[in-house]
Amino acid sequence: MAMVPNYSQDTTQIGASGQSVTPVARRISGSGRLSLFLGIVRTSYAMSVSIAKTDADIRDCWLVMAQLRPHLKERDFISVVRGQLEGYRLAYIRRKKKIAAVAGFRMLHSLAWGHFCYVDDLVTDEQTRSQGLGKELLDWLCKFARSEGCKRLELDSGVQRFAAHRFYLRHSMFISCHHFSLEL
Repeated sequence: MAMVPNYSQDTTQIGASGQSVTPVARRISGSGRLSLFLGIVRTSYAMSVSIAKTDADIRDCWLVMAQLRPHLKERDFISVVRGQLEGYRLAYIRRKKKIAAVAGFRMLHSLAWGHFCYVDDLVTDEQTRSQGLGKELLDWLCKFARSEGCKRLELDSGVQRFAAHRFYLRHSMFISCHHFSLEL
């Protein structure tokens, strides 16, 4: 079994070239959302994934993130990202100096799942979909999560996002529970 490098939280370039980790799903009983257990398979990355650290990096992610979260206002985007609790971070892929894919994520701990990576947002620019960027970002998230000691990756996806569901299922994720909401 391959070893995953131990990347610190401050690492900004992971997967620029060479070997990386692709998730392999294993079913277990219990609760979860769209779940992914982080097994290891070797692949290689064509692009590099970076973590947004500056306001300029965050601002650059706005156009792609707005495709997933249209209710957010551009003028508020930086402060909303900075105001997220529990270590929210943005990872992104640039293509030709433009942001092409973005993921908002955090490392959490819960009684149900132990230490895990929760993906709040995962979106590829509609102009660059079906070019492998979503897979690259998901693979990077799995690699980063493993390097942080996570055993699972969890995310919720709106019931209307059929194309996203096909993507997740195609990439070894499974539906492990229902998420319920109540507007207050």
